[in-house]
Amino acid sequence: MWKGLMDKMLERKFPIYKFYATWDQDDFENNGTGYSIMYKENPSAEQLDEELQQFKLGILAKHSGVIFKNVGYEFVEDETWCCNWFNHYTYNQFETDSKARQSFRDFVDRKKQLNHKNGHIFNNMNPDSKEPYYCLMGAEDYYRRKLCRCEHCTKLGKITIDH
Repeated sequence: MWKGLMDKMLERKFPIYKFYATWDQDDFENNGTGYSIMYKENPSAEQLDEELQQFKLGILAKHSGVIFKNVGYEFVEDETWCCNWFNHYTYNQFETDSKARQSFRDFVDRKKQLNHKNGHIFNNMNPDSKEPYYCLMGAEDYYRRKLCRCEHCTKLGKITIDH
């Protein structure tokens, strides 16, 4: 029992930043996108500004006539797992796949409890709540989770869980 509790206490959390943009373009108004990045160490302002510039260049390369209305980044939280589109990832800090899966279960349970505390019920956002909602993108469905340690993830020192 104590070992499991100590593992959870010692599990490392990493800084997560969200990059976002809204813009108008030739054929569409109020377009928007964003993503989150987990950094292994606290990033410098220069690193964040460089990521933001790359983000903007990616948008400009895909869309014509872009006029940015709002673009930026913000610190989200220090956490063990970072959400992408229907997957989460973290830096590999686990001795076994079993420990990685347990860490992810604990993360999902924490976020579900936070959503409930914030007035969101049964994994659904409550539009009347002024508190944030953490979208798990299906991670709460244990049966859909697939642990990835492919060459790409391994090269980056990450573990990904698709769901």
